[in-house]
Amino acid sequence: MISLPNTSTQPTNEIAEKMEALRLHGVPAPHIPGLWPHVLPVMEAAEGFWRGRMDAKHVLHECMMGRMQLWVVADSIDDIEAVIVTQVCDYPTRRACRIVLISGSDMKLWEDADEVVTAWGKERGCSLMEATGRRGLKSKMKAHGWTSPTAVYEKEI
Repeated sequence: MISLPNTSTQPTNEIAEKMEALRLHGVPAPHIPGLWPHVLPVMEAAEGFWRGRMDAKHVLHECMMGRMQLWVVADSIDDIEAVIVTQVCDYPTRRACRIVLISGSDMKLWEDADEVVTAWGKERGCSLMEATGRRGLKSKMKAHGWTSPTAVYEKEI
């Protein structure tokens, strides 16, 4: 069974209504192990974008410990269409809601979830949303109010 987050992350009525309309569910840590086999195939499609920084078992651990949050778009446990993983990050001068992963077959689902996840972050004291993603998302992100003020550069050492 998919259910909304536990009381420490319970959404307001307004967000809960939007989540229901989108079929977006925050998954409480105790329910993650039973859902994980259904989430993993959707999540693994985007795992390459982490470029070795983490893998699915790390995400599972962080979600179970409450340091990351698992969201799914689904009508049932056997019909997961999209997976979103968030993380609240405390910086010295502000709090951010970071989108760690978005994966699924329908980009529209992700776009629709943006408003809800943003409101969820704001309710938790976040004043910034942040995400890394492939370059092809730039125009879609911009249409939803996202900017790209910096670039991420890497060098293997």
